[in-house]
Amino acid sequence: MKENRILLENAVLKHAAALNPIKIRQIVLALEDKEYEGLLEYTDRDELNPASVNRALKHLAATEPNLFYSPDKAKELDDGGSNYNKSETGGM
Repeated sequence: MKENRILLENAVLKHAAALNPIKIRQIVLALEDKEYEGLLEYTDRDELNPASVNRALKHLAATEPNLFYSPDKAKELDDGGSNYNKSETGGM
């Protein structure tokens, strides 16, 4: 569980920057909740899928906008649509 938390903390630091989180710790705790945890996907190498992190952040920003200074920027996050950045997943 500690390893998953570190992965999640790193993912939040990387992907939530555009949303200007008020407190990173609050975002991590919220994403560990069952409502959001189910949105997170791991790769075969036990890494968090970047698109799933963005989907979870979008959902969190919509339901808990008070956790972010700029929750409206969530719509700009890449959640695996047609413009998904394949370089982050090794071209898969």
